[in-house]
Amino acid sequence: MYFNKWLRLTIGFILLLMVVRIAYSNRLHYIFLPWNLLLAYIPLWISSKQLQPAVPKFSLQSPQKFISFVWFGLWLLFLPNAPYIITDLVHLTQRPPVPYYFDMVLVFLYALSGLVYFFLSVHQVEKWWISYWGTRYIYGFYFMAFGLCSFGIYLGRFGRFNSWNIITKPQSLFTEILERILFPFSYPSAWAVTILFSTMLFLLYQLGKNFRIENTR
Repeated sequence: MYFNKWLRLTIGFILLLMVVRIAYSNRLHYIFLPWNLLLAYIPLWISSKQLQPAVPKFSLQSPQKFISFVWFGLWLLFLPNAPYIITDLVHLTQRPPVPYYFDMVLVFLYALSGLVYFFLSVHQVEKWWISYWGTRYIYGFYFMAFGLCSFGIYLGRFGRFNSWNIITKPQSLFTEILERILFPFSYPSAWAVTILFSTMLFLLYQLGKNFRIENTR
């Protein structure tokens, strides 16, 4: 369902572009992009396989429901990997002998694919969230999906942290987070990036969702 033919064709095309680039230049520039796209797929896999809409009444007495909220935590942990690929645009520069326009298309399509993964996954989990609480707490979900995710993008790009650092470097990660919460004015870029990205992602998500609704009437 979520991997229709056009999405499969797009992923196949950008992987082919990477192979062509490596063969033509004999260099491994941008080889991190397929890896980042694989990481971007993890939250989509979780949302499509583990977070299906459930019965309306929430109860932690049910082991299955409790496990689903564990999966939700893992989903939230890996979610920043999907829109994070946008920040890979900072690596875009002229790298002879590959034409600059080729690399522009390459990096842009990887970033766009990461965004597609992101929006598909958020849409799935939004339905799962509503199945428990309805729309009453939907902005709490949006805060986590867009706000915390954007803060995670900042930690990844500027702090050079990864999702698995919550296990491998928990002390460094939590120190980094705590400092920015306790001393926000000492880290203006952290909150500028968070607000900028969360606003952009939220608006694009709502734009896409409402555009789809309008065109189905």
